[in-house]
Amino acid sequence: NYSNKRLVERKLRESLKNDKARIQFGRISNFGLLEMTRQRLRESSIKWEIQLSVDSFALKILKLLEERAFSDSKIKIIDVSLSKKIIDILNNNYSTELKFFKDKYKFKINLVQNAEFLSQEFLFIFYDAKKKIISEFNGTEVKEDTSTKEKTENSTKQDVKEILEKKEESIDQKKNDGYKGKRKKFFNKNRFKENKRPKKKETSPSKEIS
Repeated sequence: NYSNKRLVERKLRESLKNDKARIQFGRISNFGLLEMTRQRLRESSIKWEIQLSVDSFALKILKLLEERAFSDSKIKIIDVSLSKKIIDILNNNYSTELKFFKDKYKFKINLVQNAEFLSQEFLFIFYDAKKKIISEFNGTEVKEDTSTKEKTENSTKQDVKEILEKKEESIDQKKNDGYKGKRKKFFNKNRFKENKRPKKKETSPSKEIS
């Protein structure tokens, strides 16, 4: 009943007094549910990692291959070094996609087995038509370049700072213009009033009656 709900809420509030984090909770609903939020004081000790399955990783290799192949118009030959497991999946499950990619865009793709590679390691080597190496791309997974990311974040912060500064300057300018306008209007109004003041009638000297 109602009194039991309030008793539980009071006991809960008393037991949470010693907690340093900020805590908010509502009333117990008719279904016996209570919503509570608690401030996180430090990072969680549990770290979550996502590892793709071999089939998803093979599909990811295809997408990466397509993106990188069109990054330079000189690329004509691509060596793809992978583990045996990933090569088998590409040959068995994605052979149609590979053939379509080769035939349509006239790329020569060589799947090279590397016994030292783990399941999610890869290496792309891009050649031109004369078999001269243009570039390489490798890694255990696709990661964003941290230096590029930091530069982007810093430039974004700088842009935001400049925008805010310009906004503040425009606001100050508007305030000053508004103040000057009001002041000018006030003085003009007073001047207009002074001009509109009725002139005193000049009293003509009284004539002496003889």
